[in-house]
Amino acid sequence: MPKRNSLRMMRSQMPTCREIITMCAAEMVGTAILILFGCMGGVDRTSMAGHLTGCLAFGMVVMLVITTFGHVSQAHLNPAVTICAAMLGGIPVLLAPLYCISQIIGGTIGYGILKFVVPDSLFYQGLCVTKLHEEVTLSQGFIIELMATSVLILVCCGAWDHRSAAHMDSLPLKFGFTITSLALLVGPLTGCSMNPARSFGPALFNNFWNYHWLYWLAPCFAAVLATSFYMMVFSKSKNDEETDTVEDMPLRNK
Repeated sequence: MPKRNSLRMMRSQMPTCREIITMCAAEMVGTAILILFGCMGGVDRTSMAGHLTGCLAFGMVVMLVITTFGHVSQAHLNPAVTICAAMLGGIPVLLAPLYCISQIIGGTIGYGILKFVVPDSLFYQGLCVTKLHEEVTLSQGFIIELMATSVLILVCCGAWDHRSAAHMDSLPLKFGFTITSLALLVGPLTGCSMNPARSFGPALFNNFWNYHWLYWLAPCFAAVLATSFYMMVFSKSKNDEETDTVEDMPLRNK
């Protein structure tokens, strides 16, 4: 009986069918835009500033998509971020799988459009495919992706914390610069995926599946690990904060 009641409660928290379609569509379109224009930043690999351009492209596109779809679906664009949001209670748990599927489909569509619009002379084999540096081992790559994604997830937790409610206007900037910073630092070592939806489309079209599991397991595990850490160490419920405020009032009056 308790299990049935909890399942009913989870279902009751779900948005309407129309809202679910709208939210999933926003995740799909947003992720497609992310992969299309983010990967487009890596087309020119002959320039000395090629890596910088790619990192800035992904960061700027993240800002753009969050500004456009953040109020519709929160603009996760990433299954790891969706796992974090579900754990924090930002979205119903039953909605998380639909978000993840939408993101994977969107990333695949985005890369397909990229391959269609970019001339063959510029679309080189392996464009935007996340690969380990030849001197980076699998274990090192896993740890690097785990750490990078953990930082991203901690930023999510901090940005979505109710104590940050007064700073929501700068949310696109926070996430955009976070992505750019991590990509600049980690990109040369692992490609800095931090996002299964970002890695799947390029891997599919280029038929490159070497250690592809790493770009799923490390981000998802990091999402659970980092979110759990934040919830145990840093989170504070609104009720606790109101209690602290009430307890402080007599001290202020003395």
